[in-house]
Amino acid sequence: MRDVNTGCGEITVDCSTCHDLNDFNEYTDNQGIYKSIGGEGFCSNWSPVRPSNDDLLDQAQTTTNLYFQELFGQFMSHMAAAIAEVNADPDDDKVDPFVEVFPHCPELAAEIASDFSRDTGSLVRRVSNRTRNARNTPDDWQAKKLEEFEKMAEQGKKRTLFNITRPDGSTMPTMEYEATAFTNEEDIEYFNYMRSVTIPGLDKLPCLKCHGSIEDGTVTADVLEAIEGLYPYDMALGYKAGNIRGAWTVKIPVVEGKSGNND
Repeated sequence: MRDVNTGCGEITVDCSTCHDLNDFNEYTDNQGIYKSIGGEGFCSNWSPVRPSNDDLLDQAQTTTNLYFQELFGQFMSHMAAAIAEVNADPDDDKVDPFVEVFPHCPELAAEIASDFSRDTGSLVRRVSNRTRNARNTPDDWQAKKLEEFEKMAEQGKKRTLFNITRPDGSTMPTMEYEATAFTNEEDIEYFNYMRSVTIPGLDKLPCLKCHGSIEDGTVTADVLEAIEGLYPYDMALGYKAGNIRGAWTVKIPVVEGKSGNND
């Protein structure tokens, strides 16, 4: 209801207007009105207020940082638990703990993206041209940008610095590419944001344990067998440190209006 509060001089709308606070996920009549006709259903003086391009970019970057950090933290928790379980019985045959860890990453990413989409009102995803989970298939614009990111990486093009907070509170600097564009779908304007996901070295993150290869020793036979069992159409192996794995994406609804481009 942000656009109602900022676009109307007559009323101020709070959460209880559209949500039963005892069950925040419960739909109300007012929420249905807002979904069908927007803020004008609540205020005769209402007009949509368009965020600035800088505000949209800041919102998308912040959402991406939080999404990355949440996924990072949950994945590392799964990894620590799997390693502890493997080490608990010294007499047991040792199996690579990533056999237990790797299935969580594709599923966690989708679950966390869904949570962020619901909480922010934007469509939050992680996409790749070489998918493991088919839900991460990019749209046409995203696929084109991913190809451009790959070429930029090969050419050593300058990247933007982002500081990600690790689960232990320390800072992890990352260098990535960005792309933005405005699109129009059914008379609604959207701000589209993408940030590349670069495969880090094993000294930073263990991504290559599930995305590297048997040939260079980064993926073990146990992990490969598990991947092939769960994802028979997997295309996400064979990466090396520095390769573009995919991208974080955020699609923010703006206001009714014409589409444009801000590449």
